[in-house]
Amino acid sequence: MCGIAGFIGKSNNYNISYKIISEIFKNLDVRGEDASGFWASCNDKIIYHKEPVKSSIFCLNNPYWHYLKNHSIDLILTHARGASPNYGDPLENRNNHPFTNNNKNIALVHNGKVDMLTYDKLKDFFNLSSDCDSELYLKFIESKVNIMDGIKEIWSYLNNSHMSIVIAEFLNKNDKNLFLFRNEYRSLWLIDAREYLNQIFFVST
Repeated sequence: MCGIAGFIGKSNNYNISYKIISEIFKNLDVRGEDASGFWASCNDKIIYHKEPVKSSIFCLNNPYWHYLKNHSIDLILTHARGASPNYGDPLENRNNHPFTNNNKNIALVHNGKVDMLTYDKLKDFFNLSSDCDSELYLKFIESKVNIMDGIKEIWSYLNNSHMSIVIAEFLNKNDKNLFLFRNEYRSLWLIDAREYLNQIFFVST
């Protein structure tokens, strides 16, 4: 079990936006207390951090999260991990979310689980840096020229896995994308706050 949340859009009132995402992130630990992490875009800068601590503590104590308070961000992914047995010890931080490509401009969070038989079959085709099943999704994305083609591959090979997935892409300070998809086994809610904050929030628990 995991929880994911975030938003896209430059806020009309960033103080409120930061408070909202902080409260959501804190409460995601009802879905997992093993690790927490986030990836965020701030103009032309990417801020990224994860560690094996529950999100309610992460939001209170983590200096990277506190940095966001005074630096307006326009795209963020957060993740609270409930680690499944045999899918990567959360104390080894490489197994925690978000997962990113090498230059950190693509980030992925996942709420769900790949069945062990499928995971064992597919992991040998990729050079995984973790023992977490969620990294498989990122590898499908990285194997294609564009993200949409990678998503199509995910639906071809992992459509029966439990998944709610969000992918962020940073091309430059004026070009950032957010991709969201799910299947019947996991929720994914959108909150349209464009009228009030010029943002769209998402959450999956």
